[in-house]
Amino acid sequence: MDYRKKMWAGVAHEGSEGGETQQSASSYFNKYQDFTPPSSSSEDYSYRYMIPLMRMSEIYLIAAECATTLSEATDYINRIRLHRNVANVSPTEENLKDYITNEFAREVIGEGQLFFFYKRNALESFDVRWGAEWGDHETQWAHQYFTPVEFGKKNSATEALQLRVMATGTIKDYDRPFKVTVLADSTNAVAGEDYTGFSEEHVIKAGERFAYVDVVINRTERMERENVYLTFLLHANEHFTLPFTNFDDQESNWEPDTSYGKNTNAAMHKVVANNFMVQPDGWIGTDAGFGLFGKFSPKKFRLMMDLTGTDVADYASGETMPMSRAYSISEALARYLLEEAAKGREHAVLDEDGTMMFCMY
Repeated sequence: MDYRKKMWAGVAHEGSEGGETQQSASSYFNKYQDFTPPSSSSEDYSYRYMIPLMRMSEIYLIAAECATTLSEATDYINRIRLHRNVANVSPTEENLKDYITNEFAREVIGEGQLFFFYKRNALESFDVRWGAEWGDHETQWAHQYFTPVEFGKKNSATEALQLRVMATGTIKDYDRPFKVTVLADSTNAVAGEDYTGFSEEHVIKAGERFAYVDVVINRTERMERENVYLTFLLHANEHFTLPFTNFDDQESNWEPDTSYGKNTNAAMHKVVANNFMVQPDGWIGTDAGFGLFGKFSPKKFRLMMDLTGTDVADYASGETMPMSRAYSISEALARYLLEEAAKGREHAVLDEDGTMMFCMY
């Protein structure tokens, strides 16, 4: 782990809500946390009050900026990373400045020095805030690994996404165009089939800080069998740099969801679409076969909806699926299964695992 992450400490919280004990966790910045020297120690601990005016890591980064060759600049950067317990990097001529910026930001976090670095280099940058739904946290969560589109939990045939891209720095009084492209080697979605409505050219308008990348995801038959990926890539230009190409989230509860993988390059964003039939929150049953509906299977779920005229939204929660309604649905399925079995063994309805489908009645 990067030694610089030790400047963040995790703390557990325990409280009570509604008569139940609630546990949570958070992180705080402790780079300047004071401490009491051991009484048995004769060592001088006064260094903890010192603010560095110059450090070796900064000298290496200045040397990397002034290096005449890419290999020389890379060597300076990797000298720092070696002593921070992180792997070497291999920047290119195009993104060398981004790597230098990233390392400088990690070194001086909490010191107020990054402003002067940006000022000296006249940098503007994308602070990528990808996401379709932000709720009350529009200005938070600087990087999301992916946006899920799970049609198995929806009734809609399409999903219109607005993926927000925000810029750091001062708000400008002129339009700032930027480009987003589809990254072919990380995409299996087919344009015109799996997605529509995407444009490469976008603009952060004068007086504004962000813009939206619009795309419509279409439910397609292949999504029942596999995940469909659509990966977008931001491009730097004369208005913006991309210093967050090696973003590494805090290893705590603040880390974005990783159920569809982890992407530390904030210049990229993945949309993951599927139509897998998953057990809804309102399903009344267990894996052991107990409960009104018994063990969940996509085949049983589809049959229940076909027989009762319900859809996935009806099973979204205990509110949409109260017990009285669940009893009626369970009875309808159980009657059907018994009627089919009564016609003969070859008519018995089998579940996906080859056993007879079961439902309480």
